[in-house]
Amino acid sequence: MLRKMGKGDPVKYLREINWQDLGKQAASEVKAVIKSFRDTLNDISTSWKYDLLLPDSAIDGMQAMVKQLDEVTPQIDQGVRNAAQEIGNRVNKALDEFEPPASTGVVGKPKKTVANELEPPKGNDLKGAQSINPNITKPKKLRKISNRLKYLGKTPGKASRTGKKVIAKMKAKGKIRESFKGTEFQASDNQWYPLSQADMAHDPTDAVKWWNTTGRQYGAKSKEVREWMLDSNNYTLDHYSINRSAGAKLNDRYLPPKK
Repeated sequence: MLRKMGKGDPVKYLREINWQDLGKQAASEVKAVIKSFRDTLNDISTSWKYDLLLPDSAIDGMQAMVKQLDEVTPQIDQGVRNAAQEIGNRVNKALDEFEPPASTGVVGKPKKTVANELEPPKGNDLKGAQSINPNITKPKKLRKISNRLKYLGKTPGKASRTGKKVIAKMKAKGKIRESFKGTEFQASDNQWYPLSQADMAHDPTDAVKWWNTTGRQYGAKSKEVREWMLDSNNYTLDHYSINRSAGAKLNDRYLPPKK
């Protein structure tokens, strides 16, 4: 088949393939796919639009996956290169054990013309394969940061110190229970939901109202603002659909800081 493709002697062709370079090329391809997936997850988990649509558990899961991908990506190079080298070793071993067909002893017949041998590919010059420079990264899309995140900073999650205090406070009020379904909480509609579907909701004062009346006097992400954001007395747990729907319906808009 290789002769028909114009590759010349198939044994020589296979022996002179640079398996190390092929391993590098394969590693680059795999890393490019993983990086694309990682960047997509990161964009979603840090986007204020998806923050309004997805529960905290989904956002936290995506951010955990991004961290895992960041940890495993550096290990891909060596793993894929080792695999390519192992394939090369097995191919060469098979070629060492290969015996060409014995001569039939028939003489006097004209010899068939053998196609001219071609030079084996050098490095990454295999047909159909494109080299990817791992040092070249795609420019990241600039995402729009919400005024809430810009002025107040990130809301603490349920697993944070603040979140644990809120959970303890609601448990003391009888609004968190254990059932055969697992841990549940009572939302503002008096219905019970899995704790995984709970959002950290500001209560009794909404974040935008507090910022416009008080927080903006101190400046964006100031010490006073962050203390308010991390105070468990300013939170309750509510179902993510209720909390985010209520936030979307607010007519108030964040005013610029005075400092």
